[in-house]
Amino acid sequence: MPDYKELFNSSPLGIFIANFEGKYIDANDKALIQCGYTLEELSEIDVLKLIHPDNLEYGMKMFEHTLKEGKSTFDL
Repeated sequence: MPDYKELFNSSPLGIFIANFEGKYIDANDKALIQCGYTLEELSEIDVLKLIHPDNLEYGMKMFEHTLKEGKSTFDL
């Protein structure tokens, strides 16, 4: 059975993981291609930086929802 990292990296979708402070702590290969950063560079960026200004209000709402519920499934 494949482990989490194998499934994480083979996903056709970009997956970003952030901590409660809004800092990225992991991302799969597809996500890194989408955003154009390395994982090291991404770890220095606040999650709000990658949200388009037109989607910022929605992004904040979803981030707050994620903090409250402990999980999320949304696409910006």
